[in-house]
Amino acid sequence: ENTHLIDWLFNYTTIMITFFFILVVAGLIGFSYLYHHKRHPKSLYTYGNKKIQILFATIVGIAVFFGIDLNIVRISNEDFTKVFINWPDETKEEVIKVEVLGQQWMWSFRLAGKDGVFNTEDDVVTVNDLRVPVGKKVYFQITSKDVIHSFFIPNARRKVDAIPGRITKMRMKFTKEGYWNIACAEMC
Repeated sequence: ENTHLIDWLFNYTTIMITFFFILVVAGLIGFSYLYHHKRHPKSLYTYGNKKIQILFATIVGIAVFFGIDLNIVRISNEDFTKVFINWPDETKEEVIKVEVLGQQWMWSFRLAGKDGVFNTEDDVVTVNDLRVPVGKKVYFQITSKDVIHSFFIPNARRKVDAIPGRITKMRMKFTKEGYWNIACAEMC
């Protein structure tokens, strides 16, 4: 549902990295051309001005930190707190609850039945296959049987760790119908 926020931040980061990469490469090529040995046959050895070099490096570092790094952190934290954690009240709408158990080379899923309670007669249990309706909110409770796994749905750009002895949560709403891979982003 909110993958556009993750895509936008990824694209912003890629554009900023590309821009500064091109700037650095242009500087390297430009200075290589300006100070080519044919133009300056005799080298000039200088130790430079340490105060100016330190000031320049500090200003560039602070500008990059505040202009890019802090901006990326601000945007991602804003998205995380306002969208991904701030989930509407589950008691007001129908929410599909899914228990996810990670274990080496497989995912086990338990969907709460009509009663909405786990470990009852009407639960649906599957292995490596999860089917949920489009347009419904899905509430995942994720844990691991053996080691740390990472429950990853690449099409949704969402990932959360499955940790033994701990329940982690992920909420999402699928807006498109289709076959979506579920992967583990950790090496078992």
